[in-house]
Amino acid sequence: MPTFYPETLNALLTSLAVKYEAQDKLALLEPNLEVTVKTKADLVELPLATMVKLTSSRRLNNHHYVLEDFQDEEGNSVDIDHYFNSKNGEAEQVVYAKVRAVGEGLFPNTSDNALTGDRIKIIISQPEPNKEMIEAKDSVLYVGDTWNPEDNFVAAKDKEGNPLAFSEAMVSGTVDTNKVGEYFITYTNGEASQKIIVTVKGRTIASGTDTSNNDNSKNSGNKYNNSASSQQSSSSLPRTGETVRSSLYIGGLVLISGVLLIYTLKRWKKEF
Repeated sequence: MPTFYPETLNALLTSLAVKYEAQDKLALLEPNLEVTVKTKADLVELPLATMVKLTSSRRLNNHHYVLEDFQDEEGNSVDIDHYFNSKNGEAEQVVYAKVRAVGEGLFPNTSDNALTGDRIKIIISQPEPNKEMIEAKDSVLYVGDTWNPEDNFVAAKDKEGNPLAFSEAMVSGTVDTNKVGEYFITYTNGEASQKIIVTVKGRTIASGTDTSNNDNSKNSGNKYNNSASSQQSSSSLPRTGETVRSSLYIGGLVLISGVLLIYTLKRWKKEF
C-alpha cells in the first residue's frame, strides 16, 4: 500500500473506510476495558492478545500494537519498568496506558498512529508464591529385586500447595536390578525437582555352616594326629610279652634264693 500524508490518510479513512475506523476504535477501546498482568512479559504480550480477543473478523489484522504513555490513577507519568520493580511484594496496583497501532494498513488516527486520549486500565497483580514441591528418597536394592518408582516417592504439592498423588510422569531414569551400580533418578513436579540415588548391590552367600567333617585336609591332619597319639600311647604303655618274661625271671631268682637259703640253714644245724 502506498504511503500517504496524514491528510490523505485521514481523508481516505473518512471517505472509504469509515466502518474500519469505528471497528478499530471499538475493538481497541471497549468501555471500561480492564486487563490484569502479573509479569512484565505479560505486559509486553498484552496489546496483541487484547486486540485479537476484541476485534471482529472484518478488522484489518496486519497491525501491530504497543502500549505507551503509562500513567497512574492520578494522571502522573509512570516508568513502567521502574514501577514493576518498585512494587514487588505490594498489593495490586493500577496503571493506564495508551494503545498505539503501528505497521501497514488503514489506521483510524493521526499520522503517528496513536489513538490519542484513549486508554485501557491495567491492573498489576503480584503473582502468588509457587508452592510446587516434590520429595523423594534414596534406596538400596539387591540384584534380582524389583524396583518400583513409587517406593522412592515421598510427597508432592501443586502451585497452591495441595497434595498430589504419585504419577509415573514424575519420574525420569531407569534402574537395572540385574546389574550392580548406582542409578540416578529424577522426580519432577512442574518447576520443582529432586534427584535421588538407587543403589543395586550384589547378594552375598550366607556363611556359618560347619563343613569341618567334610574337609579332607582337616581329616588328613586328624589322621596324622591320631597316629601320633597312638604311637605315643603305645610307647608309654608296657608290652605284654616283656612283662611276662620279666615276671618269670624274677620268680626264678626268688625260688633259687629260697632253695639256697633252706640248704644253708639245714647245713648250719647239722654242724651245731
